[in-house]
Amino acid sequence: MNEMRLSVKKIISILLLFTFSKLFAFEEKNILSPISGVWKNKQALVLNLEKGTDVYYSFTGSDPYVSGFSYDSPVLIDQTGDITVKITSIAQSGERKDFTIEYNVEENSEVEYSIQSKEFINSINQNPTVLYISGTDFFIPSEFLYSLENSKAPYLKSKLFLSGKNSVERFVSCFAVDFTGNNFFHFVIQVLPAEKTTDSKADNVPFEISEWNNFS
Repeated sequence: MNEMRLSVKKIISILLLFTFSKLFAFEEKNILSPISGVWKNKQALVLNLEKGTDVYYSFTGSDPYVSGFSYDSPVLIDQTGDITVKITSIAQSGERKDFTIEYNVEENSEVEYSIQSKEFINSINQNPTVLYISGTDFFIPSEFLYSLENSKAPYLKSKLFLSGKNSVERFVSCFAVDFTGNNFFHFVIQVLPAEKTTDSKADNVPFEISEWNNFS
């Protein structure tokens, strides 16, 4: 009986070790943006970083770990045409993983949009990471259908609303298509709890530098 208990404990320990090792591994699912496809707006680099993982990126085709940049927040990829993004993650164990995303941005369109739709397109083109405060309405012009899942064709319309009781901050990919069914857009919604705004985020910086001499 004791041997059986020991075996069960050993199996549970192995499963827990496997679960936590996977929990903190950087995978393709952690790359929220960009996504392969042909888009009508510029894209952002948005990654869901896992604890203990360093991530580097490059837009030039070079090795991100050697001559790229360290990722710490969303970055506008201010490029059009065919674009290749390379991403390298380095786990605490030293394990390295490499990812490549290829996509295309075609901004020009002969479609005649309403003024509201033009403003919407210009907005997500200049900043494809859109802030949304829980408890408010986020309107996407009626000329578009959208979805929050890449696996589903856009099917939602006009208003997006999340309860003000939401207390979770996260990034959510949004996919939209215009009334022609041929022009696709992709951007990322940064969902913030109702009591948390961009100003309050700045107040929570854990350190302060004053006159480059004092660091607290």
